[in-house]
Amino acid sequence: MNASIDFNQAVTEKTISYPCGSEYKALRTQINQEIATVAIDGHITQDLLITHSSDQYISLCFILSGKITSFKQDGSVDSVYSQGEGFLISHENFNGSTILHGTDKLSVFSIFMPFDFLARIFKCTSKKRMLQLLNQQRCEKFFQKEILVTPQVKSILHQMDQDKPTEELKCFFVASKVYELINHCFEQLTNNVQQVCTLSANDIVCLKRARKILSENIAEPPSIMQLARTVGINDCKLKRGFKQIFNITPFGYVQELRMMQAKQSLLNGLSSVTSVANQVGYTNVGHFSAAFRKYHGSTPGNFKKNLMIMTA
Repeated sequence: MNASIDFNQAVTEKTISYPCGSEYKALRTQINQEIATVAIDGHITQDLLITHSSDQYISLCFILSGKITSFKQDGSVDSVYSQGEGFLISHENFNGSTILHGTDKLSVFSIFMPFDFLARIFKCTSKKRMLQLLNQQRCEKFFQKEILVTPQVKSILHQMDQDKPTEELKCFFVASKVYELINHCFEQLTNNVQQVCTLSANDIVCLKRARKILSENIAEPPSIMQLARTVGINDCKLKRGFKQIFNITPFGYVQELRMMQAKQSLLNGLSSVTSVANQVGYTNVGHFSAAFRKYHGSTPGNFKKNLMIMTA
């Protein structure tokens, strides 16, 4: 049994400011000796690149507003986290970087738990067995699994944001909602509860496979018809279901990954704009420049020029 802790001494808040004008508050709350939450709220005036290394914990992360992209050490896109999405993330053995994208409001809520805590919950005798249980029999030390943000999850997050309990009851309220989120999310994962509106569990598996195929083929993505045949779903359900679950169209998802990859390639010093365009699937540099400017607010040439000035 974990000893209780003084809630008033377990809350820390700090404001993080950057010269570009970006600023956000990070509120950390220690729920007990093992579980902690971090709520981030602020504004990002321009994309911020943050590097980080492997950590020994698992988290539940919910993107309430804004967007985050993580990159592997080789500069390739690992994941895009968008508004309204939730994820279970095992952080061990991940070394890379994260971009906080420019937004008027960035809001992220995360629950952090050590491996030992989850091993006890699932009565696992080893970390390997626990990782296999959570990651469908695979035991990668770094992985992420999408949490479907069901109406129940939305309701809990909304209550934590809007309800204002008295100071005396605040510790119990926050703790109860955190445990409620943990219970719901792990129940969803272990029982494979993946029902969303009219989509079946198999439909969701097909749609997630479609997203993976697109993420691995951004330079030459398959057509909607080809993708539908490959994953075993009709093209109408593919388009509607993709938008329903991921809040973006298949084309929009590819375009988003292309623009993120292009920006990262320029940041990594790839010399030619033409090379970057070809890398992400554009044969016409003019079309690539127009798309890049629409997405990032600057042509790739100007972006590269400003980057060279800043690093000179």
